[in-house]
Amino acid sequence: MSSPFQRYANLTAVFQQPTGTPEIANDLGTPALSTSDLIAAAWVQQQQGTGVVQSYGQPLQDGELSRLSYQGRWVLPMQAPQTLMAEQVGPAIIWRLAPDFALPVAGWSSVAEYEAFVAANESRIGARGDFVLAPNPPGPFGVEPKTGDLFGGYLITQVAWADAL
Repeated sequence: MSSPFQRYANLTAVFQQPTGTPEIANDLGTPALSTSDLIAAAWVQQQQGTGVVQSYGQPLQDGELSRLSYQGRWVLPMQAPQTLMAEQVGPAIIWRLAPDFALPVAGWSSVAEYEAFVAANESRIGARGDFVLAPNPPGPFGVEPKTGDLFGGYLITQVAWADAL
């Protein structure tokens, strides 16, 4: 079953989800869990609450980081993987959709395939940044199996300052 929001999907993000397999993270023997890439697609709308991020990353000399809040529905996959946690961050793209352009219905089988899609459709990118997942509890009406789980969070993007005239 596919989401009724499939043709409106306008955000893609790549999240690292733990696989549960232990591995050694570095030369010091620090243990960690291995991860796999999850290429997610969602239909989102920008919400109120746009603001400047005060403490995200290094200070910028030629701009600032802004935080844009989004809410919508998961499209690929329709149900949020239980391995993803709130505040998880992944590189994301907001796409400009048009009658002749939509995200692939079947998604992408690998990160390389996704990156090739991004490179081929560079002109359709509306914004890039890091998407931070918010806690998205189940909706009160139990429609998630048919519509997709709630998807929300915020996109952190760099805003360049313009020179004064």
